[in-house]
Amino acid sequence: MNPTSSPASGTTRRQVLTTGAFGAAAAAFLAACGTKTDKSAGQSGVDPTTTLTPPSIPPVEVSEADLAADTDMLRTATSIELLAADLYDEYGPKISDAEWKANAERFAKDHRGAAADFRQETPAEHRVDEPNQWLIDNSVTPIEDQLTNDRAILGFFTGLESTIAATYITAVSSFSQVEGRAQFAGYAEAAARRNALMGADGKGVAPEGPLFPLQDLIPNEAYVTVITADAGVAADSKGGSEN
Repeated sequence: MNPTSSPASGTTRRQVLTTGAFGAAAAAFLAACGTKTDKSAGQSGVDPTTTLTPPSIPPVEVSEADLAADTDMLRTATSIELLAADLYDEYGPKISDAEWKANAERFAKDHRGAAADFRQETPAEHRVDEPNQWLIDNSVTPIEDQLTNDRAILGFFTGLESTIAATYITAVSSFSQVEGRAQFAGYAEAAARRNALMGADGKGVAPEGPLFPLQDLIPNEAYVTVITADAGVAADSKGGSEN
């Protein structure tokens, strides 16, 4: 699902180098899960003992700006997952292949469950209940008249999952909390697997390299920010007071 508008110019905390995104996702996921032994990967023998007190690592200070950006990312993820669920519900039944029709039904449930998870992690006053309107207007509506056969629909779903994977991999590099980074890494992996599964008109495509391509990352305009939402409420209130 390729957006019809390119990301805004300039560097933001949502934009990361492609070469580091996949590694960041894996590192965050492993850091959150931990290990079952005290040995490091590739280690032979047991850890050396010492009577010295290990140096302490000062906790990372999370600023209000970081928390606000986290909230924006959770709101955006919720809206994308709701959109994906709606799209699978709408176009999945139009697929003639019985196996892929069943897969689309399952994927819709997966995305709705992911939306519920992201929504739960969002501060209650900022939770989102609607699919991503910017993506509807700019990435879905312009091509919906082309989604008339299995090949077109599966190709569309392939791009949709690529958009989700790229966006969540980027979130891993910017989210302030390790639990949140692990959550985004897990859902990025699921989207990448669905993307590979549906590639080549449903025949499946193996990854070309260890790094997931980020060309389908959503533009800045598609992020569902609290500031934008608050501005909209303020504008509505002002308009109502004048009438």
